Amino acid sequence: MNGLSKLPLWSHPTTWVVVDDEERFLASFKAYLPKNQPVVMFESPLDALKRLTQSQIEAFSIEESLGDDEDVVVHFSLDSICRFLLREDRFSQVSVVVSDYAMPDINGIELFEELRNPHIKRILLTGVADEKLAVAAFNDGLIDRFVLKGDPHAIEKVEAYSKLLERQRFIQLQGDVYKHVKACQALFDNEEFVKFIDTIIVRRKFVEHYFTTDPQGILFADANGNANLLHLAEASDVRSADDFQAGGVPREIRDLSTRAQLAVELFEPMSTTSIADYDWSFNTMEVEPVPGNGEWVMGMHTSPPLDVDFDPELHSLTAFIRGL
Repeated sequence: MNGLSKLPLWSHPTTWVVVDDEERFLASFKAYLPKNQPVVMFESPLDALKRLTQSQIEAFSIEESLGDDEDVVVHFSLDSICRFLLREDRFSQVSVVVSDYAMPDINGIELFEELRNPHIKRILLTGVADEKLAVAAFNDGLIDRFVLKGDPHAIEKVEAYSKLLERQRFIQLQGDVYKHVKACQALFDNEEFVKFIDTIIVRRKFVEHYFTTDPQGILFADANGNANLLHLAEASDVRSADDFQAGGVPREIRDLSTRAQLAVELFEPMSTTSIADYDWSFNTMEVEPVPGNGEWVMGMHTSPPLDVDFDPELHSLTAFIRGL
């Protein structure tokens, strides 16, 4: 399975480090990258090592507990996600290092040998004369990819490999969590659903996403921190039209239930108040079948309630890149 056929439970932009003593290559690579990609350039491999040996921030935390049958229950609460969104240093995590082979002081392979973080992905730039060394380093597991520097598409390949490896890194960090989340088993390995989510991310310019179990769905955010929540539910949990005909249910909700599937109790249980006083418009959503799995439904909430004092001038990707 390649890295694009599985959806990470959470993903956010990380920093790529590029090391090359040729300033022209560094300038060309930076100019080619999209503006919302954090990247740090070094002409000196020794300076790069100083940056790479700094301690990384902790990854997004997962809350686990034992259920009644002693199975692991995994929680991704919206509150914990909101707290993580206030950590602007989340973008400073280094996921990929790209290094030229032939450099003064130490070569690219020697630089990679000094890296102690097993989760940092490594791409080696090499000339034709050094290709055998690169193949050997790849076979030994020291590097994840290598690119011939003389390839006319070298920069495009480095960016594509970096994106793929960054995604693979998140999936590897999340390890066995997938098997403890029912939605993940049904959807996050489903190629059609993954393509659908990837399309949403590109079309709406989202840069980070987080799976949440309460409410169940995927929280997306763009480079300025604007959030949307894709609600996910099993089709069997969707209320029938008859369930909405009780007294006190607003007429527009009753009428809508006859034309579309509705998910209710998105953020607040109905037990907290009377039917008449319940905030139906806020807690009710029209849903449709999930691509690739008709046993699940989905609906997008464009203004989810986030209990977070998010300041785009401090906590957004845009602010982080501005400070690089």
